[in-house]
Amino acid sequence: MTLRLRDEDRRAVDLLLDRAATGSGVSPGGAGNGNGNGHHGASFTQVSGDVQTRLPAVQKVLQMLDMLPAGEPAQDLLARTMRQLDAAKADHPSTLRAPQPVLGATMHQPHA
Repeated sequence: MTLRLRDEDRRAVDLLLDRAATGSGVSPGGAGNGNGNGHHGASFTQVSGDVQTRLPAVQKVLQMLDMLPAGEPAQDLLARTMRQLDAAKADHPSTLRAPQPVLGATMHQPHA
């Protein structure tokens, strides 16, 4: 059986991962931050009802994934990454420019 994420699940995952990366909070739609004026040093993201209902389930899944042991990266990861970068660079339009003169080098131009 293949399970697919709904849009609410995707938004909840993005929200939780962004929150974890930035250390910001999540508050339900329309809620203040608790200090009475709606402004505070921390940033809070408004959450719509459909996403808010999915947050606990998504958080459980992310916590389970966090408990998995982290595997070591492949030994050839750096080499493969560099090959992919070189291949992408070769296809980039900037590689089609005429060579630029190097400082201190003599320029050879044909005479008409």
